Amino acid sequence: MSENTGHGRIETRTCTVVSYGSIMEKMFKKKLVGLKSIVGIKSERTIVATGEYTQEVRYYVTSLDNTKPEEIASAIRQHWSIENNLHWQLDVTFREDYSKKVKNAARNFSVATKMALTILKNEKTTKGSMNLKRLKAGWDEKYLSQLYRFISGLMKKMTLEEKVGQLSQCSGGFATGPDNTRISRTEDISKGLIGSLLNVSGAANTRKYQEAAMKSRLQIPLLFGLDVIHGYRTGFPLPLAEAASFDLDAIERGSRCAAKEAAAAGLHWTFAPMVDISWDARWGRVMEGAGEDPYYGSLVAKARVHGLQGDDLSKENTILSCIKHFAGYGAAIAGKDYNSVDMSMGQFVNFYMPPYKAGAEAGAATFMSAFNDFNNEPSTGSTFLLRELLKNQWGFKGFVVSDWGSVGEMMNHRYAKDEKEAAYKGIKAGLDMEMVSECYSKNLVSLVKRG
Repeated sequence: MSENTGHGRIETRTCTVVSYGSIMEKMFKKKLVGLKSIVGIKSERTIVATGEYTQEVRYYVTSLDNTKPEEIASAIRQHWSIENNLHWQLDVTFREDYSKKVKNAARNFSVATKMALTILKNEKTTKGSMNLKRLKAGWDEKYLSQLYRFISGLMKKMTLEEKVGQLSQCSGGFATGPDNTRISRTEDISKGLIGSLLNVSGAANTRKYQEAAMKSRLQIPLLFGLDVIHGYRTGFPLPLAEAASFDLDAIERGSRCAAKEAAAAGLHWTFAPMVDISWDARWGRVMEGAGEDPYYGSLVAKARVHGLQGDDLSKENTILSCIKHFAGYGAAIAGKDYNSVDMSMGQFVNFYMPPYKAGAEAGAATFMSAFNDFNNEPSTGSTFLLRELLKNQWGFKGFVVSDWGSVGEMMNHRYAKDEKEAAYKGIKAGLDMEMVSECYSKNLVSLVKRG
């Protein structure tokens, strides 16, 4: 781009700085103008929700083209510290940089994952079998055709190890469960052996790992996920308290605000909403759901999915939702977390199933399998739940991720004798991505080669 600065025309580039919260706009502009490489700033303010700390401000910063993006980002952060302020955050993206490519590729991750599984099973891949229209309402035929050709061509280039890598998720930050892995994450990421990271957030952190992914042979970007349960920077009431308001519009707008803030921090995916129905107050996670009623729980599930994903997942201010925990997690015997679930199918269909189905019908991009066993079979390895009910009967076209380590925990359930059998039963049941426990990454390649 060419810019007239009064000293002749020079080549420039433009970056967008997105901030949320109470930002002193004049001071921010004054500090940026003081940087020698910056030649112009324009701003645009949007109210993303009612309440405090909910303004989205975009600053379009024009700088000299020969200035490296990293230098601009470093200069901005040096002049405007964000490390210790919990009420707002700053993110920097650059036009004509790979950040946009990364974002768009991550949005299409569910399509790529589905095709990876199809090829792993040696099934015929056709445009019709993918039913791409149902994955993204509003995409025109030309875009769908381009998307299919891109993914199909990418899949043909991938080795079996790289395909399995896309089905593996590791924790890159704090642990939300037992973590005994010893993974050189940046090294494996640069080899294309990891497809997703959880518990990593913030532009600086996600960029570090994404740069490692860009060093891989095929430069497939990582998908970043995090538990964004009741707000990201802006805190909202606990989900149960939100549900108690019976204000579905406010619930949806709260999720919309959380999605915008999370997306600005480099996240693509949240492990929410939790839609488990529970009638036992002894169960510790009642506060994460919408209460006891399956009908109202279904309405809340739809509102939260719409809030998180918006009407177009290709937009940069949306994130993937995840319906959890499939299935019956809130019906643990005696209210003990992780305990068995034992009920008739009539009880399940009438009182526990509706919110899950509502989430799928609302277009939720992902589902999470539950820790618990469901009628003596671990949900993570249940062909009935994941393949027959969710994918075949309901027509769910996204992907299913395990809960933390639940593939490996099939051994604790005495359902698998070792990690290899756990990986086999998980992938056969329809579990598309394993979170943390590494049974897939260690065993799927050899299982496929053995036929």
